[in-house]
Amino acid sequence: MADATRVEDFYDQNGEPADFQKPLTHSRALVIGLASGVIFGFLAGLVGVIFFFSGALAGLKIGPEYLFPAQQLKIERNEQVNVLEDERLEQVSQEAKTSIVSLFKKKSISNKLLDNIYLPTDRLAMGFVLTNDGWILTQKDALTNPEGTYVVTTFDKQILTVEKIIFDDYNNVAFLKTNGRNLNTLGLSPASNLTAGDKLLLFQSFDGAADLRVVRVMQTNFKDAANTKALLKATSQVSSFLLLDQVLGKNFWGGPVINLAGEAVGILLNKDGLEKVVVYEDLKRGLEEILAGQDKIERVSLGVKYLDLSQLVGGSIKIKKGNEVRPLENGALVAELVAGSPAAKAKIQVNDVIIKVGTEDVNTWNNLSRLIQNYKKGESVNLTILREGSEEEKVVTVNF
Repeated sequence: MADATRVEDFYDQNGEPADFQKPLTHSRALVIGLASGVIFGFLAGLVGVIFFFSGALAGLKIGPEYLFPAQQLKIERNEQVNVLEDERLEQVSQEAKTSIVSLFKKKSISNKLLDNIYLPTDRLAMGFVLTNDGWILTQKDALTNPEGTYVVTTFDKQILTVEKIIFDDYNNVAFLKTNGRNLNTLGLSPASNLTAGDKLLLFQSFDGAADLRVVRVMQTNFKDAANTKALLKATSQVSSFLLLDQVLGKNFWGGPVINLAGEAVGILLNKDGLEKVVVYEDLKRGLEEILAGQDKIERVSLGVKYLDLSQLVGGSIKIKKGNEVRPLENGALVAELVAGSPAAKAKIQVNDVIIKVGTEDVNTWNNLSRLIQNYKKGESVNLTILREGSEEEKVVTVNF
């Protein structure tokens, strides 16, 4: 009877089924809850994936490198990096090689076809295009006869006549003005951000073909220290170079050294029997004067020979500051002084140490020669020197 009583509760007094009302409020809450859970779960999963692959959870040991086989992951990443680098090298190669030129002595016109052909074995040096109206940069020592007539050949087989030659004795390069027009140029970039181990590119290019070499930086600031004579530097000569990890040979001399951005950071020269790269910082002044229309590059001088203290091993100079005595690791020690020179007129003496040029410290990268070449003939520059442990200011008017 108890069960019957419960069944009867569903009927009204006339025996008809009573209206049954669904719990609508509870149904809506259930639907909203389910939808919210789905959305929240999706967002939480998305955030988790981002953290998972970003490595942010490395401390918890649940990143991909902890869950996937390490060796497989390493190989996959290395392959991806190598592919990207190979693609970049190919892109730089395709763009840069069209700016590479070869330098030759001009051949006399002959009725014999073979006598008029320029061969790779006849090449004097490589070079590269600076401006689209025909300025070329190459190695000075390749131009053994200043009165001679030269031509350069381009990647697309044009033969351009050299109309003007301007030497830069400071760094042993030559600027050539040719009759070229609408040439493909190569941009220039400072070398100061390079570090040992960085990859650089060089080409030897001829007749539409280019031999690409990938090298690494060995030293960013090489200074010759073969003997005591080599240690003495003059402000009218470049004193430091970029050194590469390979010897490339004469087929690459005079050519650009290119970074992975496709810009020339310098030019490869054979100097004193050693391959060296003269960097953009030591080419800049000459380039500016050439583009300004000057027919001669004027390099200024202090009239001293100096020792770069950052280069010396042993024989260091010690200075006293307060109660502390320590070696002086940077600066230019004046070892020789030319009578009547700008330095002599400014009362600079032998054994003075030049520690600043203007506001720039003299150091391993900003050596005295490089800093002085930022000034033009007749300009005055403040030098900070150390003399017997005390700092002094000297004003020098730079000249030739």
